[in-house]
Amino acid sequence: MNENNYPNLSVPQTETVIPQEEKEILLANENDKVKRILTNFQFFGVLSIVYGIFYCFCLYKNKSGITMPLFMAGTFAYFITCMKKLEITLKKDAWFYIVTACLLGVSNFLTTSGVLIFFNCTGMTFLVFGFLLHHFYEDRQWRFGKQFSAIFTLFFGSIGNLHYLPKSFSYYNRKKEAAKGKDSKMKYVWLGILIAIPLLMVVCACLMSADAVFREIFQDLFKNIVVPEHFVGIAFTTVFAMLGSFGMIVWLSKKQLTEECPSQKTWEPLIAITVTSLMAAIYVLFSAIQIVYLFMGNMELPAGYNYAEYAREGFFELLFVCMINLFIVLVCVERFKDHIVLKIILSIFSACTYIMIASSAMRMILYVRTYDLTFLRVLVLWTLAVLALLLAGLLISIYKKEFLLFRYCMVVVTLCYLIFSFSKPDYYIAKYNINKAVGESVKEMGTAEYDYPKMYLDESYLFYNLSLDAAPVLAEAGILKPEADLDDADYGMEYYYDRIKQKTEDMGIRNFNLSAYKAKKILDGLVNGAE
Repeated sequence: MNENNYPNLSVPQTETVIPQEEKEILLANENDKVKRILTNFQFFGVLSIVYGIFYCFCLYKNKSGITMPLFMAGTFAYFITCMKKLEITLKKDAWFYIVTACLLGVSNFLTTSGVLIFFNCTGMTFLVFGFLLHHFYEDRQWRFGKQFSAIFTLFFGSIGNLHYLPKSFSYYNRKKEAAKGKDSKMKYVWLGILIAIPLLMVVCACLMSADAVFREIFQDLFKNIVVPEHFVGIAFTTVFAMLGSFGMIVWLSKKQLTEECPSQKTWEPLIAITVTSLMAAIYVLFSAIQIVYLFMGNMELPAGYNYAEYAREGFFELLFVCMINLFIVLVCVERFKDHIVLKIILSIFSACTYIMIASSAMRMILYVRTYDLTFLRVLVLWTLAVLALLLAGLLISIYKKEFLLFRYCMVVVTLCYLIFSFSKPDYYIAKYNINKAVGESVKEMGTAEYDYPKMYLDESYLFYNLSLDAAPVLAEAGILKPEADLDDADYGMEYYYDRIKQKTEDMGIRNFNLSAYKAKKILDGLVNGAE
């Protein structure tokens, strides 16, 4: 048959393709989106490499610098760009994840509190992962267990896909070689170098130990080679971010999670009714005691107790019971079949839990009035407030099946934590404790017009446990004094000054922190004032 008579059947002779067996090995069992990622290294691969460099620049040994909000904005820009290339539409509520995560990045830049920085980074991670799962999957009806397991699966799944970036580069390299019509042998040279490096290290170490002359020659040969400081850490961070970000996009595109979330309300409600009714009976009695003894204070206390001692004990135990109750109500709502009796008992159960929350909060407040404020005590009060809001969501879900409980809880926890993070707890802890000490000084001695009321103030907590966020309060109260005037009794203040110097010693544009900068200005002002 003559091809000239059938021009539409002719095969172009100028295009060279990758051998089919190689293509099948590279793209075997992959869906269309994954194939698009692997065969488009010029976009996804290069973008991941740029992101890895950006990640290292922003975060390497720098979790509280001015680059944190920039990093969060860049991270969302990277993933949104990849999503657009994969034709994944940005959902309407995407702004919630983006704005709140970026605000947490701003909070890191504004504080030097290690606890807040850790919580902020954890929150940013969960928000980014939640954002990605929300856009790659239809997760509207996912329940608590499904959401949390998906987040952890995404993390470990991304680690399991670290090899996909080299795989994409290999495909790209072979495609270039095929287009040029030649089979390059350089890949075998590089493979040989990679194999030789660890072998040479072992062999050279043995030979240097075996012969002194060889050791001196070898040491003279490499003595002028200087490895830049932090080279290994920077290289590892960059490469891991490159591979991890690419692997995360691949794992999400594989769609290995099932989107369906069938109802799990299959357990017999009589079990829950029995358990919760017995517990509710005890809780009603306990709640009545709280109202009469603690809130009203109208009845006689057990022998050996005064009212203040009774009020100040048990808040941690009550907090723990409140958290257990929240979990029990959640399990009943998520797992047990609907039953009108169960709903009534859960409502009573929840009402008693509210009384326990109020009791725990009141005990904590009374305790703080006697023993000062600490970060842990502030965190307990914040947790109680959040538990009250979460319990409200659970109460709604008892009677309203279509209520999006996980979404409600995520929004409540995120917004409440943002308020907590931006409030700079250490600042107000120092302010409260100093004002309380001054008030006690006036009450007991009739004046606070001396150095400051040391006998009523726990200095060690201020200097050793609070971050540099508290420095403006300490300076305003006159507690801080010039470094040259410190004596042996001021070792706590000296430790605080050392922390300021350590935090600001190498502070530049990349790791600039506003809280540390303010503390350094205060310290410099003390020196200038003394002069």
